[in-house]
Amino acid sequence: MARLILTDCFGVVLDEIAPIWFQEHFRNPQEAKLLKDKYFVPFDLGDVSFDEVMGQMAEELHFEKDELKEYWLEGVVINQELLAFYDHLREQGDIIALASNAGKPFLDDILDQHDLRRHFDAVFISSHFHIVKPNPAFYEKCLSSFSDPFSEIFMIDDSPANLQGLRELGIQPILFQGNEELRKRLG
Repeated sequence: MARLILTDCFGVVLDEIAPIWFQEHFRNPQEAKLLKDKYFVPFDLGDVSFDEVMGQMAEELHFEKDELKEYWLEGVVINQELLAFYDHLREQGDIIALASNAGKPFLDDILDQHDLRRHFDAVFISSHFHIVKPNPAFYEKCLSSFSDPFSEIFMIDDSPANLQGLRELGIQPILFQGNEELRKRLG
């Protein structure tokens, strides 16, 4: 029986973008997180578009909208080593699914532009569900997409908050702390 491995995108498959930008521009960590959540939770829920969130940030935070968009669109750094490991796991029969808080079509565009979908058996994006992690309903939607049972189910995320309560859903949480650590855990 196959294992299901759900994996976060930003901070695992791709480098973080939003948290880094806010940390660079707002030295107070609490303020940076509050602002990130203010702008990106509605985006991740699918309530606002990428263009709208960039426009709101530009207006309210006094930045140039085009510069903000460029930062986000050109800030994509792919963890190629991890994707190669996921491909290896898929060859061994595991099912790998991307499960990310992100807005549409922003993440869809990144996945298509960099041909990343080929590394995943399924892609679950919060804005498609209008539910964000760590809401259990997000994970339940992901799991309900599969009809076959799994020997084990894992969720890999760089955010401890997104891993809370997963055991009650039958999902083993794995805090992403680097490729080598993950390889040892899932190898």
